[in-house]
Amino acid sequence: LQRFGLPQPPVQVPAMLLGAVEVTPLEAAQLFNGLASGGFHNPLRAVRAVISADGKPLKAFPLEVSQVASPEAVYPLDRMLVEVMERGTGRGARAVLPAGLTVAGKSGTSSDFRDSWFAGFSGSHLAVVWVGYDSDQPTGFTGSAGALPVWAHIMAGLNTSSWEAPMPEGLAEMHIEFPTGLRVAPGCSDDMVAVVVPGDASIPAKPGCSFPDNGSPVTTILNRAEQWLRGLAH
Repeated sequence: LQRFGLPQPPVQVPAMLLGAVEVTPLEAAQLFNGLASGGFHNPLRAVRAVISADGKPLKAFPLEVSQVASPEAVYPLDRMLVEVMERGTGRGARAVLPAGLTVAGKSGTSSDFRDSWFAGFSGSHLAVVWVGYDSDQPTGFTGSAGALPVWAHIMAGLNTSSWEAPMPEGLAEMHIEFPTGLRVAPGCSDDMVAVVVPGDASIPAKPGCSFPDNGSPVTTILNRAEQWLRGLAH
């Protein structure tokens, strides 16, 4: 988190794994910027340049870009954030966003409904919305009920593009059935999700609903290629 731009180490409590980290909207935007860029960090700035009254540049603040995480580590997380928008807490944004626009994001709700958060990005824009009171009194909103509609209307008002990124080498896509946690073939279950895993990952397959050789998708493709090449040699 600090490599992505968090100013101080997070308090290490069990709930930290669920996202219970205190951040400002700007800090949340900084963290999500690293995910949206595929693992690159550049400090966000409110001022990019200072120009005099007659248009002469007085001071510029250039971008400072550094890679803080590999694409192989960031891509699966980005895909999970896309799933949040397709079938998770962010799916309500579909009623507002343009049809076919691929976006990624995550909602957040603090204890006693005091804060309602939503952070997300498209292919060209990132936005973070916080809904709450300065007095810290409850809002009664979850992240998807309060901040998400605001975020969706912001993104809908922009001429933005869909998020898309090539899958890095060494990764593979598998379909996992929600109720069982088992691997299934595409179209073999009505309740499944596509996840990105290491290419050599081994996930148990659902009986009667798996790949023919009961191996990973990557292994299946390689085996078929090997068999095809052997066929050419005979």
